Amino acid sequence: MTTAEDTHAGHATDLVERDGQLADLHGLLRSAGEGHSQTVVVRGPVATGKTALIREFVNHCAAAGIDVLTANGSLAEQSCPHALVRQLVDDLGGPCEPGGEPPATLQMGELLHKALVERLGAGPLVVCVDDLHFADDASLQNLLYVQRRLVAAPILFLFGAADHLRTRLTEFDAELTRRARIHSVDVGALSRAGVEAVARWYAGDDRLADRLDALHEASGGNPLLLKGILRDVVAADGAVPSGRGFRDAVSACLYRGGDGMRAVARAMALLRDEADRELAPQLLDAPADDVSRSVKALAAAGVLGPDGDYRSTAARNAVLETMEPAVSAGLRGRIAELLYEKGVACDVVARHLVATAAPPAPWAVEVLVEAAEEALVAGELERAAQYMELASRGEVDERTRARSLGLLVRIKWHTNPRAAASYLTPLHEALVAGHLGDQDAGRLAGYLLWHGRVQEAAGVVEWMKSVRAGRTPATQDAVNAARHWMQYLHPRRDAALTTDVTERGKSRDPDATGDIRLHAATALVSVLTGGVGADCSSAEFVLQSTEMGSQADESVFAALLALVYVDRLDRAEYWCENLLDHARRHNLTTLSAIVLGVSADIALRQGRLKLAQGRASEALALLSDRGWGVVIAYPQSTLIAATSRLGRYAEAAEHLRRPLPAGTFDTAFGLGYLHARGLYALRTERYFAALEDFQRCGRLMREWGLDRAVIVPWRLGAGMVHAALGRTDEAKVLFDEQSRRRRGEPGAVRGVSLRLLARLSEPDVRTGMLRESVALLRKSAHALELALSLAELSNEWYAQGDTKQAQEDAREALEIADDCGAGEDVRRVLCEGYRFDLAGLLGDEHVSVRYELSNAEGRVAALAASGMTNRQIGMRLHLSTSTVEQHLTRVYRKLQVRRRDDLARLLWPARTETA
Repeated sequence: MTTAEDTHAGHATDLVERDGQLADLHGLLRSAGEGHSQTVVVRGPVATGKTALIREFVNHCAAAGIDVLTANGSLAEQSCPHALVRQLVDDLGGPCEPGGEPPATLQMGELLHKALVERLGAGPLVVCVDDLHFADDASLQNLLYVQRRLVAAPILFLFGAADHLRTRLTEFDAELTRRARIHSVDVGALSRAGVEAVARWYAGDDRLADRLDALHEASGGNPLLLKGILRDVVAADGAVPSGRGFRDAVSACLYRGGDGMRAVARAMALLRDEADRELAPQLLDAPADDVSRSVKALAAAGVLGPDGDYRSTAARNAVLETMEPAVSAGLRGRIAELLYEKGVACDVVARHLVATAAPPAPWAVEVLVEAAEEALVAGELERAAQYMELASRGEVDERTRARSLGLLVRIKWHTNPRAAASYLTPLHEALVAGHLGDQDAGRLAGYLLWHGRVQEAAGVVEWMKSVRAGRTPATQDAVNAARHWMQYLHPRRDAALTTDVTERGKSRDPDATGDIRLHAATALVSVLTGGVGADCSSAEFVLQSTEMGSQADESVFAALLALVYVDRLDRAEYWCENLLDHARRHNLTTLSAIVLGVSADIALRQGRLKLAQGRASEALALLSDRGWGVVIAYPQSTLIAATSRLGRYAEAAEHLRRPLPAGTFDTAFGLGYLHARGLYALRTERYFAALEDFQRCGRLMREWGLDRAVIVPWRLGAGMVHAALGRTDEAKVLFDEQSRRRRGEPGAVRGVSLRLLARLSEPDVRTGMLRESVALLRKSAHALELALSLAELSNEWYAQGDTKQAQEDAREALEIADDCGAGEDVRRVLCEGYRFDLAGLLGDEHVSVRYELSNAEGRVAALAASGMTNRQIGMRLHLSTSTVEQHLTRVYRKLQVRRRDDLARLLWPARTETA
């Protein structure tokens, strides 16, 4: 809304750099007063101040007592005969019928001439007609009629006209020049100094001095645009240009420029690229010369720059915002058609089609599908979804519709599997009807498996095998990829997982062309059946060559799992970092969740428990529970295991209360969940519940042919439960069995098995087992397991009297554990060794140290407190019984105790109370 203050500022600044033009007009008025009729045209670009100059001149004339008649051309009245002249006649008080119409026999020109002659009897006269370019044709003829008859009269004809609309006045100008000389007063854009003067007036000071160049550039020196910008800047100290004031100024400028100029401005706002602007004449169905003239006028008015593009994004947006939706949709639809015919990139065409929001024609559907596929590869998922949602509204054949639906599901799957699930039923119907392609059919099976719809997925695979199998190599690849993925994600209960790979699948090298999904699924199956000795080059090939936006997320998932199960944690971690960065940059939410889930699993295996907990939590937060489907058990099991091992049992219990989808325990990921739940139960001393979960894992893994400790080490879990229950023999059988299962298992599994077995073995074999355990784990990435084995070995060295080696191994174990952020387990193991050499490593809060005892006395005292006889202590420490007795005598005296029970309570009060 324009305020009184704005109006005052407008009057004060209208005549900046207009003194010369105003002087010219006064000079012509003096000549007319001497009896020589004068005709002058004030001309210039639209909205540069022509009307303001004319108004100021008229005010001066009125103040000097000179009669002035005024009229204004109007675009709305251009089709009404005599509309403009009637304004002059009314001003003169000419005769009219009661209805307002002149007498039928009296020409309007004669009537005007007569009235002017009568008025001239009183002195000089100024006839002012602004916006002459909008005058109706009849009025133009009337003006010529009176001008020819008043050549020697004291009259000044003052016309205002925009340059770009003067072509309509060509005949008028030609006729005028036959009788009299036409004077021209040009009104142009403001210079930088003019902009500075106007800015100083609006601001009231020089605070805008540092923005003068920006103001001049943005407005092009157009006073109307400049004032709009200044209203925004002064009111809110905004950017240049910005705000409603500038938008309204641009809108007013285009309105004053007429329909043609406004239409060209809209076309240029939509045709952003310079190469496409040549389509404007076709778009507007207008002569190229007319369009060119309007472009030049827009540039002269400061809306466009010299290159024909908008001076600013704000100017373009102002045009777009003031465009009626129907007009915009119509223009964009026509632009899309013209660009399509021109062979422009489909993405450019698709952007215009989306803006129309109209159901697309068959050719447009093809463009939208192609553009969506390109956007998907580029990771621009939101745009790809927009294209496909519009394409789905088109009238096309069923095969094209099925292809469009399949692509739409792929796009939505990358960001929200739950949203994609609503399209799976119609996609399945398209498959049964024979309209769905092989690749989309394979993906459909994967989608259904993810959501636990196993029967439907199996039906898809069977349908593909029976209907499509053998048709082409690509078809066979799609069938095998879907079948292998189902073998892993939902292994069959009635048959072990086999290496039933087709001849084609066996013969291809990893670098050969083919279905990426087949390479990924085959790599996973090969690892599961061949163990750590399997070739994982196919997994590397998948991760190196997959176009993340265009391939199924399950391909990446399968390849990463293959690396994890082959115990290549370093390579899996490397790819997780790269993929996560890519997924985040391209907003691939599902891929981010998958990679975070795998990354959490890797961290758990490495013993970085806090990192595992954080990554798993982050993964679960990215997708809803329904979005995760049955795969939710994978990150959930990692989270439960990590929190349990960290001793955060309340958190673990809370995670266990989170419901799982039906059928989860029929999947490979359900195995990990059972193991994590068993670990929680073991840590919270619910031993029989833990044993049930571990044994159930074992039954399912043997039944499904997935009995690999690298997937779930169920024997070790069950063995630890038996050990905790005092069932030493049962525990030793399980640990020993696992340690002997070397084929296909990583060395780290045997390393952990040996450590657990050593705890239950005789002293004479314990050291050898622990040394082998440490050696195997040093070759792996399982850092925390290595730290635990080092801690056990350190205790063994201490028991044998090798304090120096015990200290070295303990220190290394603690450093590794602390790097993992999980030092408490290692400290607990070291404290179990009844040692007196840990103060410097653990601190007084972890171990009770009796400084008055010597190292030898401390070892004897510790073993005696644990319940050993003197003879057992001697055999353990390779001392004679009498030496043991001497050590104990000194210990009793120094500690002032008399019995072994007192010694135990004094040295290990916490353990004694627990016992």
